[in-house]
Amino acid sequence: MSEKLKAEYLGCVNTPIYQASTVTFDSLAELNKAKEVYARAGTETNFALAEQVAKLENAAKCIITPSGVASISASLLTLLQHGDHLLVCDSAYGPTKILCDGVLKKNGIQTNYYPSDIGKEIATHLKDNTKVIYLESPASLTYQIQELNEIIKIAKERNIITVIDNTWSAGTLLKPLDLGIDVSLQSGSKYLAGHADIIIGTLCFKDAELYEKIYPEYYQLGYHVSPQDCYLAARGLRTLPLRLKQQAEAALHIAKYLEKHSKIAQVIYPGLSSFKQHKRFKKYFSGANGMLSFICKDNLRKSQIKKFVDALQYFKIGYSWGGFENLIMYYEQPGKETKQLYGAPLLRLHVGLEDVKILENDLAQALKIL
Repeated sequence: MSEKLKAEYLGCVNTPIYQASTVTFDSLAELNKAKEVYARAGTETNFALAEQVAKLENAAKCIITPSGVASISASLLTLLQHGDHLLVCDSAYGPTKILCDGVLKKNGIQTNYYPSDIGKEIATHLKDNTKVIYLESPASLTYQIQELNEIIKIAKERNIITVIDNTWSAGTLLKPLDLGIDVSLQSGSKYLAGHADIIIGTLCFKDAELYEKIYPEYYQLGYHVSPQDCYLAARGLRTLPLRLKQQAEAALHIAKYLEKHSKIAQVIYPGLSSFKQHKRFKKYFSGANGMLSFICKDNLRKSQIKKFVDALQYFKIGYSWGGFENLIMYYEQPGKETKQLYGAPLLRLHVGLEDVKILENDLAQALKIL
């Protein structure tokens, strides 16, 4: 940063918003020394956020991307090439699978899906041309927890790069780079930003060497993130631990309440001792977040369940999660892996920052419909 820029920072608690396309220099020598020469790569606002997220995830380097899906596509498109093989956990986020079965396939990259509950057995799914193993733990609907240590060990023995979608933990509850995973990505639109008002993503690298290999190709893809969005994400990051703690406590309260309700067949929440993989969850994670899923009793008609969803006042219907707001989503026909585990329909709650008793009362009045 130039001395002039440092002076502009003076007294500012937050990094200012540096809005620019063209970056000018006073001399060719200054141009040649510059870190970036065109604002598509970002301004100081972007770089400050990247440094903060890298610190959060104990990363050597971080790239800020336009969205979580941009983080997924940028990592896989730059790490893989025609003729390569990719292994993806079968519980991965839907758009990840769409990317693999669409764009990657069209570019000559083969994808296979492995069961999310396996560990060292992943070796049976590897091929001579396997270049990347893509993990997501927990899954965002059904919360399967992967046996990360065993997968990482085998990947390192074969010189296979590991990438994980770490959005669920917000880079706080799980430190995948410390375990040996190479790349950790997030949809920063969720918990990092925390206020449901921006779309942004992050890519964190365990080693600077891999970052240096990927960054030029990432830059050529033309991704750019608005400095205003980076500013808002950095502001949200400051309250992340407090928000996450309160939302996790409230979600556990709601999970226990639903678990005891006569109309609920099963509650799926890693923080519950009844969760099938609770022991594995405790092995890798320092805590849970504000998201849980549940299934109603088999004898309830889908029309009744839909009326229950519509009757909720404090839980609004929406696909995202991780913000301050309370959300519910109804999955009448979830993916085949989800259906094999739990059947359908499945409901997912995101518990925001509302008083937990208000949320419990809202659920109670809506459950009377069932």
